[in-house]
Amino acid sequence: MIASHAAQSTAQPFDSVADAYDEWFEKSSVTRAIRNVVHKSCAKYFHPGDHLLELNCGTGTDAQFLTATGIRVTATDASPSMIERARSKLSGELASGLAELEVLAFEDLASLPETAFDGVLSNFGGLNCARDPDRVLHEVALRMKPGGAFIACLLNRRCAWEMMSFLARGKFAEALRRHRQAEVKVGHIMVPVTYYTPRSFSRLLRTYFIVEEIYGLNILSPGPNSRGFVAKFPGITKFLLGADRFVRGLPPFSGLGDHFVVVARRRL
Repeated sequence: MIASHAAQSTAQPFDSVADAYDEWFEKSSVTRAIRNVVHKSCAKYFHPGDHLLELNCGTGTDAQFLTATGIRVTATDASPSMIERARSKLSGELASGLAELEVLAFEDLASLPETAFDGVLSNFGGLNCARDPDRVLHEVALRMKPGGAFIACLLNRRCAWEMMSFLARGKFAEALRRHRQAEVKVGHIMVPVTYYTPRSFSRLLRTYFIVEEIYGLNILSPGPNSRGFVAKFPGITKFLLGADRFVRGLPPFSGLGDHFVVVARRRL
């Protein structure tokens, strides 16, 4: 399949960071901690024998976890370089048929068969990069079986840790950057993004989905990009990550994390 121009422009920045992605993101203690939280939701809502669609799969870390539990995964990403790194991680799973990898952008989801998947996962902000989120969610819903679970982890518009960090350093204008900023830097390339709140994303879902659960990640603790703080204060970071579990599902804390997770069911 020939990638669309939009898909190619989406892939380019992530291609540029694919070589270093596992080193600076996947190996982070913060990333591992919050990924474990998302994996607990996966274990709750997805089951052995299910066939899942994974969007923006990156280098395949979530697909590794899912296939290890007996779940079949069709993992997709717009970045050919990310898919190549996922292919090296998942060589055994690809050979056994538990995993399938495909270079596929959000704009091209219509190429997948309808009602083929028992559930869908999109982790760590991939959907923030969707140019037409209504269309993406429409296509996701068509690919799912009724009653299937959709787990989406997105970058939050209101991040308490980030706002307090900027305020503490006297960077008052930056404290609200997510309310107005429409781009983030990936490697050396600026990528258009849309920041959501749990409420605003839930509104996008309501045509096709019923929201069952919402919780926040990195509310009291630093996010994955706060590498300086994590390196300097590993003990405090570990304590704060532990403290998050007591507040992540409670309003208003659930809407104040670096990311939030929405679990929704495809309407029958």
